[in-house]
Amino acid sequence: MTSQEPQLAVVICTYNRALQLNSVLDMLNLQTIRDQLEVVVVDDGSTPAIEESDVTSRGARLIRHPSNSGPAAARNTGIAASRAAVVAFTDDDCRPPPGWAEAILSAYGDPAVAASGGTVVGTSHAGILARYYLHNPPVGPLEAELGESTSVAYRLWLYCRHNLFPPTFVGERNVYSLASANISFRRHVLETLGGFDASISFGGEDEDICLRLRRAFPEHVLRLIPGATTEHEYDLHLKDALRRASAYGNGNAWNFRRHAEWGPTIYPIPLFCLFALVASLADHRWLLLAISLPLLMTPRWIVTALGAKSLEPLAYAYIQFLQELFTNVGFVSGYLSSRRRLRHPMTPTRPVFVPS
Repeated sequence: MTSQEPQLAVVICTYNRALQLNSVLDMLNLQTIRDQLEVVVVDDGSTPAIEESDVTSRGARLIRHPSNSGPAAARNTGIAASRAAVVAFTDDDCRPPPGWAEAILSAYGDPAVAASGGTVVGTSHAGILARYYLHNPPVGPLEAELGESTSVAYRLWLYCRHNLFPPTFVGERNVYSLASANISFRRHVLETLGGFDASISFGGEDEDICLRLRRAFPEHVLRLIPGATTEHEYDLHLKDALRRASAYGNGNAWNFRRHAEWGPTIYPIPLFCLFALVASLADHRWLLLAISLPLLMTPRWIVTALGAKSLEPLAYAYIQFLQELFTNVGFVSGYLSSRRRLRHPMTPTRPVFVPS
């Protein structure tokens, strides 16, 4: 680091991932504009605590939370501790390539850009779940077309199109929202918004801040930069995929309660399968339909299997079904929980962020 004023702050929140944290810090030290960066690590109550020497020896600053407060609260701590005009966020299990920071900053030459970021891809292609993520990334931006209408019919049409022939989006473009694993903001935008909503423990906090940004800065845009792609070290076990889906469903419910433009996020295929299973109690022929529906209603995987000359993509239909099922369960749980919490709030329901 030089003594010059940093152009970009990179905030990393970590919890019980000391080895992964060292890896992401090493990758940040390879950035093409490393001398223009300040790196802030927020240890969100790890046990044992992150070793300060591991962080400072890699040119970063460490701040500790006495207990685990969640990624949104930890990001707010990192914002308050940094000073650059643009603040970027990545996770302790991400691996940003050397050109990532430079690509992030390049977006802000356009004064209309309030936030920028890139896509998130897996670090591994080994195993069926990793190969499924190549087609259906669990973390990433939501395209601008999602914001064209809030009607259920329009959202259903997008869903059906995705399951038939998913469109391929390429190049630099404006998007509806960006993932917190790979997002940045102008500092004054974060200060106006009050940072991330610290009452959201996990799942949906990135969509929430993007929705609030769009409302507070209607003349500004969120820009996706292709060169700002980062790798993500996913836990490639089905249990983790379903845990993540449930958490995202919970976050979708909170965003639906707070933002009318978000709309309810309920996937139809699990509902149809449930109906067929109930019908099979009276007629066993419905059971075959229930088993077949995940594949019949997602013909994209049949097309993928034919193109790859492999049966494996047929299994992707059932992974998608399980993800959507657990997202629905998470949504219902989150919706009921949000009703109780909004009626009898026990924690702050507004963002908590004190700028430095």
